[in-house]
Amino acid sequence: MRDGGMALAEIGGALGVSESSLGRWVTAERAGSGQEGAGMREVKIAAPVAGAASVALVTPRGYRVEGLDIEGALRLLQEL
Repeated sequence: MRDGGMALAEIGGALGVSESSLGRWVTAERAGSGQEGAGMREVKIAAPVAGAASVALVTPRGYRVEGLDIEGALRLLQEL
């Protein structure tokens, strides 16, 4: 998306995150945090299942992912 010339605000809007959060992620990725497992990772986003309970995953650094079902949250945690 970014390679295609989209602004961070547009990308953040499409992902449902603020421009400032996305900017911090990109800056951290470029600088490298020195922590094992740090950095961007590819994830797949699935459509929500009607009637399924959703949870929010909040990392220790304050990043928040909402709208996951329990199974999806567990899969995401395994990938992180």
